[in-house]
Amino acid sequence: MEVTVERRSITKEDLEQQQLLAKAKYAATKFDAEQKFNENITRRIAQDHLQYAAELFQEDMKQHFMTSFEAICSIQNKYLELWRSILHIEPTIAMRTILGREDIAARFVGERIVHIHACTEIKTATIFYNHTVNGTCYLETPITTKSGEMFFASPGSRDVFPVGKEISCDQVPTDIWHDQGKWISINGSVDVTPMQLARGFHQTQITPIKFTGANL
Repeated sequence: MEVTVERRSITKEDLEQQQLLAKAKYAATKFDAEQKFNENITRRIAQDHLQYAAELFQEDMKQHFMTSFEAICSIQNKYLELWRSILHIEPTIAMRTILGREDIAARFVGERIVHIHACTEIKTATIFYNHTVNGTCYLETPITTKSGEMFFASPGSRDVFPVGKEISCDQVPTDIWHDQGKWISINGSVDVTPMQLARGFHQTQITPIKFTGANL
């Protein structure tokens, strides 16, 4: 088998054309590499900016949270101090308000111990609105029960006590009470303007009070 080899001479123009093609290919390769590098740099800068913005946002949120947290703690501490003061002045009123019950009474039995007990319901037979019983006048309103016992109630309160304070009959306060749809006193009808109580704020107990004693 014979192989024929064709000889072709390379001219100067051919060499120049090959050099131009090689330079163009090199330039294209370099351009692609530089473009990819620039894209990576741009993407990295954008990511760094986003990360920096996210860190600033997190730091700002953290500062706002700490400010709000400290404000809430300060309000809560003032609230607790207020109730501690009320508790020492009038334990029954404080515990009734905290527990939302009117049928209990409270008293201190130690430096930090409050004894809470249920009130005893009584059946009223007679209410002496003139504060006078057998010629003796009292600061509180005398009442008698169906069992014949006598107690004394402070005006505006449903609590009664076994002992009343005797006063001069010219110092007897005037009681006003509601009877058959109208307000009256011992001197006759009284004009009373009812007022709508404002709704209280909803309050969530952060630390609920836990009682381990028996139910009342």
